[in-house]
Amino acid sequence: MTADQPGLPGMVSAFEHEADIRSRGDDPTPRGVVRAVLEAVMWADGFERDKDSGLMRILDVCAGYGCWASEMRRLAGLQGWPVHITGVELDERKREHLAKWCDEVIIRDWFDALRDHHEPPTWDMAIGNPDFAQLLSNDVADDFGPADDPECSMPAILLGQAPAVLLLHTQQAFLKSEAGRAAWRAYPPAASWLVPGGVKFRGASHGADSRCYQVTLWLRGHTGPCSVHLLDDLTAAERSWTKLPGTEDALEAEALGLPMVGEL
Repeated sequence: MTADQPGLPGMVSAFEHEADIRSRGDDPTPRGVVRAVLEAVMWADGFERDKDSGLMRILDVCAGYGCWASEMRRLAGLQGWPVHITGVELDERKREHLAKWCDEVIIRDWFDALRDHHEPPTWDMAIGNPDFAQLLSNDVADDFGPADDPECSMPAILLGQAPAVLLLHTQQAFLKSEAGRAAWRAYPPAASWLVPGGVKFRGASHGADSRCYQVTLWLRGHTGPCSVHLLDDLTAAERSWTKLPGTEDALEAEALGLPMVGEL
C-alpha cells in the first residue's frame, strides 16, 4: 500500500524547474542587482548624457530572457534618452521574452552575430551577464589567434564593436588563469563595482552562489587606472528572484516600472 508523501509534488516541481534552467544554460541575474549596477554606472564619470545626445544603441550580449535589456530600457526612459537595444541570444525559446525589451533580437552565437551582422559596428555600449566560460579563450580563438591571446577575450572583441563594455563576472574570473591576467593587463578596465552579499542566480528556492561577483566597465582606449567601488547593500530579495527576470507579463512589467518596446 502506498500513500502520497507530503511535499513530494513540490520537490518534483523544483527538480524539474532546476533541470529546465540547467538545460537552457540559465543563470539569470536578479533584477535588483542589474538595477543597482546600471544606476551606479550611468552616473559614473564619462557617462554624462542628455536628451540631445542622440539615439543610444545598446548591445545586450548573451541576453537571456532580457533582464539587462529591460532595466536599461527603464533607465533610458526615466532619463529621457532615446534608446535602441539589440539582444543576442543562442536559445530560440527566449525570443518571445526578448522581443518585449529589445528592438532587435538575434538568435545566434554571440561571436558569429557580431562578426556577420553589423558592418560597421554601430553600438554605443555592450552590457550583460555572459557565459563565464566565454569571457576568455573560447571558440573565437580559431579566428583571432592562440587561445590564450588577450585578443580572444570577450572584452577585447566587444570593444571592437562598442566604445564601452559592461559585464558581470566572478571576482576571480580574470585572476585564476594566465589567460585571464593577460587579458586584464592588455585591456585594463576603467572601473569595477563589487556586488555585496551572496547572489541567488537560480531563484529564491536555491542557495546563494558561494562566489563573489563584480561588474566591470571597459572603455575603448583606456589604459588605467581602474577605480573600484562597492555597491550599496542589497536586500536578500534584491539578490534573488521568484520569477525568471525578463519573463514578466505586461501587468507585472507595469508594476515594476518596466516599459516594453514601443512604449517609450
